[in-house]
Amino acid sequence: MVLPAAAGLPQAERAGEIITEKASLYPECLFNITDFLGDFELSTVEKDERIKRGMEEITAVKKGQALRYPQIRLLVKGGRIQEMKFYSISGKNYYSVKVNQYRRVKNVDVPVDITEEIKTRKNSVTNHIRYTNMEVNGPVSDSEFVR
Repeated sequence: MVLPAAAGLPQAERAGEIITEKASLYPECLFNITDFLGDFELSTVEKDERIKRGMEEITAVKKGQALRYPQIRLLVKGGRIQEMKFYSISGKNYYSVKVNQYRRVKNVDVPVDITEEIKTRKNSVTNHIRYTNMEVNGPVSDSEFVR
């Protein structure tokens, strides 16, 4: 199972001052994913169509949780998280963060093109976020990311 430390997302120990924790324009789950999933039990899901595309699906459920839902599903390809889905207790509604493109900034793979989706039984809302202005000489701060 390829897990977050190698998943290509900024880690506090790797990114340090490069990307601050105050980078509020990013979904919080994209920062320090190891701590974010620290209270979860992880398991790999074997699905033929994902294996053929070189992807691995990881399911995260809170430790001690008796029910299957709520849960988080991660799709990992080539050591990078491609998508995270946060399912509700019913398993029918979810919030999805899909990383369409990464960019290397100061030796850290930073998501620069993200699609967020909120899906309920009756409605769906999709946000497409593109971050620009990432060529910087000093540390990257949240003010330097433009939506």
